[in-house]
Amino acid sequence: MRRNEVVDPNIQIVAEACKEDEELRKIVQAIARMNREQREEFKQKVNEYFFNRVSPEDVEAWKFYKYILEGDRARTIVSILEEEKDGA
Repeated sequence: MRRNEVVDPNIQIVAEACKEDEELRKIVQAIARMNREQREEFKQKVNEYFFNRVSPEDVEAWKFYKYILEGDRARTIVSILEEEKDGA
C-alpha cells in the first residue's frame, strides 16, 4: 500500500484504533493471516455467535468483524501499520 493511494476512511479508522489497542491489533493480524476459506469459516462462526445478541456492544463487535472479514481489509490494515512503523 502506497501512502498516496486512496484508502477507505474506515480502514484508516481501524488502523488508528489498532495502534492504540494491542488486542484489536492481534485480532486484525490473525485475520490477515487467514486464507479465504479460513476467513469464510470464521465469518460463519462470528455470525452464529452474534445471531441473537442485541446489546450495543455486541452489535458493534459484529459490525467490526463483518467489516474486517470482507476482502483483504485486514491485510490492508496490517500493511498500513507496518508502513507507518517502518516510516517512524
